[in-house]
This record gives sequence, C-alpha cells and structure tokens, in this order.
Amino acid sequence: MKNFILCFFLLFSTLYAKEENVVAVIGGGPAGLSAANICQEMGYQTVVFEPKAEFPLEDSVSFWPGIVSPKWSAIIKNLRESLTKAGGTLLDKQVSDISQDKDNFIISSGREFYSLKAVIIATGKKPKASSFLYRRSDRILTNVWTRKIFSPKDSVIIIGQGEPLFHACLNAARGAGHVFIFPYQGNAPTLASLTKIFPSVTITRNVSITDIGADKRKAFVTYSQDRSKLYKEASYLIVAEEKDPASDLVANLCSIDSSGAIVASNDTGETSLPGLYACGEVTTNAALTGVQAASDGQKVGFAVTYFLVSKGIAPKKQSVAPLPPLQPPPEKKPEEQTEGLF
Repeated sequence: MKNFILCFFLLFSTLYAKEENVVAVIGGGPAGLSAANICQEMGYQTVVFEPKAEFPLEDSVSFWPGIVSPKWSAIIKNLRESLTKAGGTLLDKQVSDISQDKDNFIISSGREFYSLKAVIIATGKKPKASSFLYRRSDRILTNVWTRKIFSPKDSVIIIGQGEPLFHACLNAARGAGHVFIFPYQGNAPTLASLTKIFPSVTITRNVSITDIGADKRKAFVTYSQDRSKLYKEASYLIVAEEKDPASDLVANLCSIDSSGAIVASNDTGETSLPGLYACGEVTTNAALTGVQAASDGQKVGFAVTYFLVSKGIAPKKQSVAPLPPLQPPPEKKPEEQTEGLF
C-alpha cells in the first residue's frame, strides 16, 4: 500500500510539473513569441509550446508583402533567446488538448499536464488534409514569398488559388524565364493583369490538378482539361494554396467563425472564454506579415497581463525595469518683455 501511494505521488508530481507557469502560449511563431516575451517581461512565468526544433522560415508569414528578408529567421531566433534569458520556457512538445477546471486551464501534452491561469493561441494556419502543401522537395516550394531567386533559364509552375497564387506569380515572374499558372478555381481574373505586365506568364484555366511531383532536375504537374489528361514540367513548382486557421484545439471552448478562425478582439485578442486569448493568423484579424503578427502578439501579451492583474494574480519580479512615474512638466516662467529694442 505504501509503495502504491509513493508511486501515485511521484506520478502526480510528474504530470503536474511546471505548475508554477502562469501563462501558456501555443505556437512559437512571430505572434506567439512576441506575446510570450511581453508576459514574461511583465513578471508572469510563461511557457511556449512549439513542436519543432526551430520555427521553419518556409512556414512563416512574410516579412512584408513582396519582401522576404533572410534576417527574419534571425528575428525568430532572437525572440526565442530573449524569452529564455528572461526566464521563460520553450517546450518542443505537441499540445493534444486544452480544457478548463474552474479558474485554471489544463493543457495536455502526451502524458504531462500543465495548470495555467491564461492561454494564448498563436497556432497560425495549416494546410487542408488533401493539400499538395504536404509534398515537399528541392524542386517543390510551398512558400509563396520564397527566397529562391529565379533566373531567366528557370521555368516555374504555380498551382493554387486566391491571394497566395497571385503573390507567388508576382514573385516568380520577376526573375523566371517562363511562369505557368494553373489556378484551381474559375478563370482567375485577378491574374489577367500580370500577363500584361509580364509576357513570360501563361495561364491555363479550367483545369483539375491530379498530381504533382519532382526529381533532382525538374518538377511536374499532371492535370485534366476537357477530358484530356495532360502533363507539364518545369524547373520548379510552387504550391500556392490557401490554408485554414489551426483552431482545432479550442473549437469547443470559444467562438469560431465559418472559416475556422477564432473570433477575437482586434485590440486585445480576447475570445468568448475569459482567460483564453488568440493572436496572429489563427484569428479573424489574421496577420498577413511577420511585422503585423509580432505587433498583434505584443498587444495580446499586454492584454493578458491586465487580465491577470484584474484577477488578483500578482507578477513576480519583472525582468525589465518599470517605467518611471510621469512627472508634471516644469512651469514656464513668463518671458520678460523688452520694449524699444527694435
């Protein structure tokens, strides 16, 4: 009996390790890391769940429309280092479930559980289950703002729809010798302007993509059009598909719109469930760039600290010096008037 109690105590203490954490951030992209840094610097112990050894640049939002800075990966690295130096925790773990127990949130990760006062969802977007975005190789690219510099000798196939397709075409047409576009839906009227600007762009409309692939020298797409099965190959292939918000973890906890995005306040990131916040591309206020995502995360980080203070949860020692109190401006002495000088 004593051994059973001892084993139960050891198991319980393992499962509820890290209970001293106050805030959990799900997602280690620009939005999530920015929010985590704010919470940690304001004195609230924060843990970030990001199930990747390093945040992959190819999956991140662009630095700014039309600009993909190679320094963006360094910014992510700096945000991670800043968090750990301030005392925060980065966990290379996948969150399997989020539930609520009275005033606490319980996060499940494998056989471990974490009890927290506030949770920030910054999981971004995910490809659809049947998406070609899962097909990756040196010749198949999945980032519409790819850093790949195409030369006039290169030909590029682009498949997809919506805004990602337009941006991918705009990026590739600036360097590649020829760009072949295969839009998923309709006649893609927004692409018509690109054919006037870039003569190298060719649009094949009303097709059904059946498969894509690549080897060491080329990429290819097979498609059907007017009951004919056709094949096209090029130097590279870009998959420019729209993604869905990765909101599965909280689908039963807060309001989700018809597109799957978390309904959150534009100013604070508050959801319909007190203590649960969201920022970045997973929300209805989806950030389109890395700069916007980081800014969104900072706003949410401050909102979470205000929430915790309102609940009477005092922060620990802040890792940044508090701002000095505002001082009234010094009174100006009335200027002496001099007469007769001019």
